[in-house]
Amino acid sequence: MFLYDENIGDYIMTTVFDSYVKGCVFKPIFCRPADPESKGKVENVVKYVKQNFLQNRQFTTVDDLNEEGIKWLQRTGNAMVHNTTCKIPFEEWKEECRHLLPYIPITVSEEKKGYKVIKNNTVRYKSNTYSVPPGTYVNEESRVLLSEENGSLIIADMEDVLITRHVIPAGKGNLTINKNHRRDRSSSIDQIRETVESLFINKDEINVFLNKVKETYPRYMRDQLATLLDCFDIYGSEACQQALTLCNINRFKSANDFKALASTFGRNSSHERKDVLPVKPLGDESARMMVNIEPNRSCIDDYQTIFTAN
Repeated sequence: MFLYDENIGDYIMTTVFDSYVKGCVFKPIFCRPADPESKGKVENVVKYVKQNFLQNRQFTTVDDLNEEGIKWLQRTGNAMVHNTTCKIPFEEWKEECRHLLPYIPITVSEEKKGYKVIKNNTVRYKSNTYSVPPGTYVNEESRVLLSEENGSLIIADMEDVLITRHVIPAGKGNLTINKNHRRDRSSSIDQIRETVESLFINKDEINVFLNKVKETYPRYMRDQLATLLDCFDIYGSEACQQALTLCNINRFKSANDFKALASTFGRNSSHERKDVLPVKPLGDESARMMVNIEPNRSCIDDYQTIFTAN
């Protein structure tokens, strides 16, 4: 509640309590854990109340118990001589009052901790996950402020500036993503188009295809171009060149059609038979003999004949 950590006498207090202490005129002194000379004194007071006042005491209501407790303090707890100090607690309290400082109310402004932003630019809230724009995650200390308003989740930065908002879904375990948060907006569409055009040998051919795509999907041009760039990374230049030619011949106008053709050409090229490397067997003579054994193979026509005959 008060201390976060301690370093050979230097107290690292919690944020709220540290803010309170800075506004006071006293210096807090903390006892060591499991130290009977300091901490044990406080624990003994609690034990004394439990064993002397509360043990075997019957009461009807809490108010009755509190009233009995005040009477017990007046005649026993604070009125009798302490066995160790040989002093009366009430008399010592009157002496201590002369040294007590006046109470000054302190307004503690608790620091906003925020919610942690995950590396994939998402944030978790009440068992659901919500996306945030790229770049929101900077390091492990990245935080955002979350609040609910009319069924929507408001996500703001630590300065309370709006970042985005999401409709809160029903249930738990949902992943709510704004597609705009998955798009790279650091480059303009024209720059991305120039990058795509530079990858193809026939500039006229790619320009014809891109113009058709832009005419068909004007609002999704960035996504269409991103798909074409992904095809180059996955299927290679040769497969994409062949896919472009077929797209123009068949008047295709979508990056998805381009991707389907590129995957076909890329798959065919990857399945071309390559030279089989010789196996280098290890072990004794029997292990080397087993490497050269080729298992028997069945023909599918044999099974077809059996099923037909039956």
